[in-house]
Amino acid sequence: MSPWLKARPMAQPLLEETRTAMGKARNSLDPKKPQFSQVELCEVAEIPMATAIGALRPADVGSRGARKPRLFSVVTIFEAKVTGDLVKWLGTPPPIAAGMARKTTDGHNWYWSIPRDLARNNPRDFFAIVFWSDQCRDWDASVDVASGDVLRIKMKAIAEARGEPKLTERPILVLPVSKYFASVYKICQAMVDSSSKPGDA
Repeated sequence: MSPWLKARPMAQPLLEETRTAMGKARNSLDPKKPQFSQVELCEVAEIPMATAIGALRPADVGSRGARKPRLFSVVTIFEAKVTGDLVKWLGTPPPIAAGMARKTTDGHNWYWSIPRDLARNNPRDFFAIVFWSDQCRDWDASVDVASGDVLRIKMKAIAEARGEPKLTERPILVLPVSKYFASVYKICQAMVDSSSKPGDA
């Protein structure tokens, strides 16, 4: 559990009520809106500041010209969480891990459905298949949803659609992105709810 949730007594009941709050569209989060501090990012993603530095998107940071605090979105915190686990479990250097994590959201819209799925208590399992692409000379990802308890990885179809037949000959990394995102979203929702003033509902 996030140390943030342990530190604030009101957080746990708020977290338990998150689904109801989202169902009523009360304080619902825009996944792309920068509104969390770097300290909160590190607490939710459970990563040290050094790892966070390599996971941050410059475009997701508040204006430095106005000397405002740096703010980050739920999407960026999700990417930081994935980055941290790739560093921790696979020993991937933070910049490379961050690049892989970003590819699970760049050009994809699967994460917009997570709040709705949580509100309906009907989560779907989205997985990202991450691979090295010669076409873009970088890591890339294809996101698909499991059917029941089965995820069918159609690498041949992905390779043919991209015109990269060698993709079927290389290792791939499969990430349970919807579970990562749902975990991050719930904690961020609890943070927003706990900071709301009485009568804001």
